Amino acid sequence: MMVQLNSAHLLAVLLSRGIMYFHQYCRVKLITDKYINEGVGIGSVGYIIEIHGEGSFEYEVEFSNPTTGESLAQIVVTGKEIELAE
Repeated sequence: MMVQLNSAHLLAVLLSRGIMYFHQYCRVKLITDKYINEGVGIGSVGYIIEIHGEGSFEYEVEFSNPTTGESLAQIVVTGKEIELAE
């Protein structure tokens, strides 16, 4: 039997598991050093440019140098690896 979830219930389930859901073009901050070899670490700020897969909660984020605007990295991260940036 397949159960349909409304968006409020789905959001509650995600939050209870420590998973944040972000929208395309959200400004986010990296909260892990997992991608240091790609040129970005904790505190790096980027924008979500793509959301991968329905229900997978993986986000393609482009990080850039805040001074020059030069692209530093474009990587796929999970909702547990980023938070909204101010």
